[in-house]
Amino acid sequence: MEGAQLSQMKIQETRHEREVKELNGRQAKISVETSKEVANDKTLKTKGEKDRRLREKKQNNIKRFMDEKKVSSEVLLQSL
Repeated sequence: MEGAQLSQMKIQETRHEREVKELNGRQAKISVETSKEVANDKTLKTKGEKDRRLREKKQNNIKRFMDEKKVSSEVLLQSL
């Protein structure tokens, strides 16, 4: 029984590490896309407008990323 439990825990840890790596990759990609989107937005005329819009988008992304990580960690805890 203990051997089976250790094996299952190792599988869960490996799965979680893979999912976290994928999640971080997706989040990095979204961050880069957001920066490019703001830089290429022709409706934003001044640097101040671009900086403000980039801050707003980054704040929204951070909130969403934190929610995703929270859900991910809750799923891990439930599976253990």
